[in-house]
Amino acid sequence: LNRKIILQGYMVERERVFLHVLGNLSSWGRGPSQLFRFNQDRRNWALYGQNQLFWGERWVLNLGLRWDESSQYGGHLTPRASLSYLLESTATRLIAGFSEGFRAPSFAELYAPGFGHTGLDPEESRTLEVGLRQPLWDRKLHLEATYFATRFSSLIDIDSDFVAMRFKNRGKSSVEGVEVRLGVRPWPSLTLAWNYTWLKTRDRQLHQELPRRPRHGLDFNAHYAPGERLAIDLDVELHSRQRNQFPGLLALNGRPLGSWISGYTRLRLAAAYRLKGAQLFCRVDNLLDDDRISETGGFPSPGLNFWIGIRTGWGKE
Repeated sequence: LNRKIILQGYMVERERVFLHVLGNLSSWGRGPSQLFRFNQDRRNWALYGQNQLFWGERWVLNLGLRWDESSQYGGHLTPRASLSYLLESTATRLIAGFSEGFRAPSFAELYAPGFGHTGLDPEESRTLEVGLRQPLWDRKLHLEATYFATRFSSLIDIDSDFVAMRFKNRGKSSVEGVEVRLGVRPWPSLTLAWNYTWLKTRDRQLHQELPRRPRHGLDFNAHYAPGERLAIDLDVELHSRQRNQFPGLLALNGRPLGSWISGYTRLRLAAAYRLKGAQLFCRVDNLLDDDRISETGGFPSPGLNFWIGIRTGWGKE
């Protein structure tokens, strides 16, 4: 054992919601309008620690524990562990890990008018990961590949039944996939990065794919910085079709959404220029002006749009 790194931390959080609604949203127009008042708060705290152990340059072991305590849902312990090994002959690092997850329902999922469900249980998960990291071309090119498999119990999602239309626990679900990342820096001023994700999801109770999770996704980023002041970024997102959450719901054009949401391609161009004590920036979204882009099915994203502004601050940089 050559060295070790110990990380410890403590987190405290207080959440409060004050909800005053005048109307009949919760009854979907079937009841009289009334003033609805609701006040709720909860306190959360967490204690976590991680121990990173090194044996030479080859072996690295990470061990971690986290304790979450909620005034609403009690305490929960989640472990995390990973082990990596370096093949010195090829500079390949092999990695394997296991972790557990815990997520309490958000206030929106619990109390949103018409959608909230106060009977939600916390979401729990277990994840297994195996992968590798490989530098190439005198470390100008980096390749990462990871296989992951996650099993959920009490997965929180919005109900696909239009009559109920509220958040619920889906029971047992699974998500597995492969993620491949490729990064290259051919010149000091230019960095190119690709990220491809393949997903296979399953609702084990309904025996169908989980909604709003495309099977194929590809992201590309080109970052160009010819000097210390100017930086230009081009982002490209490609997503395959995904199962719709509300197949019987009518879209804004009056047509039924159907069982699947079409895939889409989205381009974004951004630039930033540094001045003394400030930064000018501009961004153009949806460069192709594609009105079919929709991540929810019934609410399309804006068409071609742009942003321009200035950022500044106080103090030493």
